[in-house]
Amino acid sequence: MNVKIKKALASGESETVEFKAGFLTVEKLLKGNYISNARNKKIADAFKAAGLIEKYGSGIRRILNAFKTYGLPAPRFEETSGGFMVTVYKKTREVTPQVTPQVTPQVTPQVKAILKSAAGEVSASSLQRAAGLKDRMHFLKTYLLPMIECGWLERTIPDKPRSRMQKYRLTAEGKKQIKKMSEK
Repeated sequence: MNVKIKKALASGESETVEFKAGFLTVEKLLKGNYISNARNKKIADAFKAAGLIEKYGSGIRRILNAFKTYGLPAPRFEETSGGFMVTVYKKTREVTPQVTPQVTPQVTPQVKAILKSAAGEVSASSLQRAAGLKDRMHFLKTYLLPMIECGWLERTIPDKPRSRMQKYRLTAEGKKQIKKMSEK
């Protein structure tokens, strides 16, 4: 499986990957109606000898089967000039009313500091510093993502959550939380 597709599946994001294959149409690809043509026979033979590929031309079928096995939406195939693009999608989570109360973060001193420092558009690292937290993953999983999920913070670039230009800002719900905190 393509490394970019593996990363997209592992990170839970959508990803589009373009493949150069001028002789191949999406229709032929999905039907398996083509003869695989390795561009570099020596590398292909080495991969086969190492057990990294079973046979030439079986990758698309295996990718489609893997998507079914893991319960992921089927990838979208589109023809481009000189090849095709494959778009893979993240698995969507359904949030039920029973889950919602558990997602709402507890208002700890760190949560207060994050909300107060998110007055404008602020980077994740600035919010982490404001909370006085050193471990980035702990900050993301325990504070930032739950605050986004419950609607207190929002991304400035929502369609690119991992953009290096990503910033965060308070939502109307986040502003209500700050107001509640100041009333106490």
